[in-house]
Amino acid sequence: MRADGVGQFSARYRAAWKALGRDEKDLPLIGLSRHVVVGDTDREAQSAAKRAFALWYDALIHLWRAHGVGLPRQMIPAEFEPALDGGYIIAGSASTVRDRLKRDNETAASTTACAGWPSATCRSRNPRARLSFWRRK
Repeated sequence: MRADGVGQFSARYRAAWKALGRDEKDLPLIGLSRHVVVGDTDREAQSAAKRAFALWYDALIHLWRAHGVGLPRQMIPAEFEPALDGGYIIAGSASTVRDRLKRDNETAASTTACAGWPSATCRSRNPRARLSFWRRK
């Protein structure tokens, strides 16, 4: 889901939580998950992400396609560029990724985020590549 969609959901959820008289400190985590590729340059990261995206997306929709079932409406776009532009994928240098995650988390009013590419479709030369979680304090 795009960050603005999560922001709308988050606002409705918080309003319903408040209407029920619940304490905001007890609010469950609300967050984003994003596929992230970090490279030395934006171009390098986006090139790696584009190759991985094609394999990953094909695997993602395999069962829907095999059974003739329509995709959920909030599904990630089928093409890499719209998925990148929409923030479903974040690929770039460390500063590009940091800035996009920060902007999306603020837009979504999220309290947590999960960032990574948890599959073998994106091979990294960086042995520290991993799935990362963030939680607002």
